[in-house]
Amino acid sequence: MSVFNLLERGAERCEGRPFAILDDVAIGYDRALDLARGIAAALMDRGFGPGDHAAVLSPNDPVAFIASFGVIGAGMAYVPANPHNAASAIISAMRLIDVRVIFYHSALALLVGEIRGQLPDVALFVALDAGLDGDPTVEQLVHERGTAWEPRTVSLADTAFVGQTGGTTGEPKGVLISHRAVFAFVEKYLAEIPDPAPVLLAATPLTHAAGMLAMPIVAQGGTIVVMRRPDLPQFVALIGRHKVTTTFLPPTAIYRLLDLPATATGDFS
Repeated sequence: MSVFNLLERGAERCEGRPFAILDDVAIGYDRALDLARGIAAALMDRGFGPGDHAAVLSPNDPVAFIASFGVIGAGMAYVPANPHNAASAIISAMRLIDVRVIFYHSALALLVGEIRGQLPDVALFVALDAGLDGDPTVEQLVHERGTAWEPRTVSLADTAFVGQTGGTTGEPKGVLISHRAVFAFVEKYLAEIPDPAPVLLAATPLTHAAGMLAMPIVAQGGTIVVMRRPDLPQFVALIGRHKVTTTFLPPTAIYRLLDLPATATGDFS
């Protein structure tokens, strides 16, 4: 059993619902699954697999989230990288966790240029959209693969994610999160919050709590409405437009939301 199976399960249960929506542009489950399988196959073609770590460095973006499934589908461990961190913190984390592959968004071109030379052990940089310095894009990576994807057997005890601590009592540390731990969270969530057609509004980083919250949504074939950055008036509008059923905000944002005039007239049905 692999966390990748959650995406396959969602594709079987989506009943035509989109996998993700960004700026009113939808990506279907068939497309998401096909791209994730292609990324996994391409990584395996290049010799990556169990024991290797791949990071995704991006603002909220559907292709970035799909790439995390591709990493896991190759038997690798996915490392969510916080794009808001300073270059020095990202370099330190990538070294500590021994990251071998980095997927990045072109919006972070300056940051990628700053960290690239300090990470000699990263064997492959892949652009999620426009490539830099000769890096392949995700589409090129998938197109150039030599074989079709074959499911890679993993143990429930194998690492699916490598999280990072906040470093409040010292240097940040890598936290190994197994496939079993992710499945336990998904099963508990679905048992406590049944929703056959969930719609998640991802206003906070998918590289943080919103990314884990998205796992049971995907398992149900639900939809993730993606916001690149927090914008509370837009947040209210998107809830009504897409009939959002689930979201996540830190307390500070909730208090700001309660003071927003649009909240009094927004459609929260």
